[in-house]
Amino acid sequence: MFKGNPQVLFGLMNEPHGMPTEQWLGAANAAIQAIRAAGAPQLILVPGNAWTGAHSWGGSWYGTPNATAMLGVRDPANHYAFEAHQYLEGDSSGTQAGCVSATIGAQRMQGFTNWLRTHGKKGFLGEFAGGPDAVCLSALDNILGHLEANADVYLGWTYWAGGPWWDDYFYSLEPRGGTDTPQLGAPRGHF
Repeated sequence: MFKGNPQVLFGLMNEPHGMPTEQWLGAANAAIQAIRAAGAPQLILVPGNAWTGAHSWGGSWYGTPNATAMLGVRDPANHYAFEAHQYLEGDSSGTQAGCVSATIGAQRMQGFTNWLRTHGKKGFLGEFAGGPDAVCLSALDNILGHLEANADVYLGWTYWAGGPWWDDYFYSLEPRGGTDTPQLGAPRGHF
């Protein structure tokens, strides 16, 4: 249905987890093959296992690291990027408004960035967010600065979350009462 639409790209899944990384790799490769077999040439975003955290890309607490297994991604069109997510609070879960420090974004992204560059791969930061306090606003600016400084390996980013459904959610960029949220200031400086 979308194979002729150049405005569409494909994201395989949001935050796969709870399985061996090799199992996820097999499913991702099967999906990529099916997308290409249908004639779709668009970019495909491929997440890693274990919630696709940039900070844990090289970790093994969930089995084979993404940094090892995901080198097995096969795309006949060679038109894909690895999607990572990164939150800025203590456990990187995206469940708390506070941030560890003003520089935590770049610190947590660095290993994934190095992996992309070492292996000649492209990345996309599919989720990141921080709360409205001064430390988080600096951390948001920091993570976006990191992506800009490493634009040779990053295709782009999307912030979590926007839209009226999120109402008073602490990560929301949705204006409240006609007023922008504090977090909207950090991305504005990086368009």
